[in-house]
Amino acid sequence: MARKLKDFNFARDNDKSHLPWDFWLNGEIWEIPLSDTNYSSLNGLAAAAWQNAKRRNLKVRSQRDNNKQTLVIQAYDPDE
Repeated sequence: MARKLKDFNFARDNDKSHLPWDFWLNGEIWEIPLSDTNYSSLNGLAAAAWQNAKRRNLKVRSQRDNNKQTLVIQAYDPDE
């Protein structure tokens, strides 16, 4: 049976917020192995990169390498 809660601490990004997005979205080019994350697919990791960049008013270039199971990203300021 469902129960009413007075309070609950909701995690952002499905408990994957431990990933160093501030570091990865610093404008440098990063190759992120899927195995270093809790994501089950490169598409999910790419979507998370896009969402985290958007929260910081950034955009992100990305390319998936299915053979190596990595995502290469570079964040950039769309106004520059």
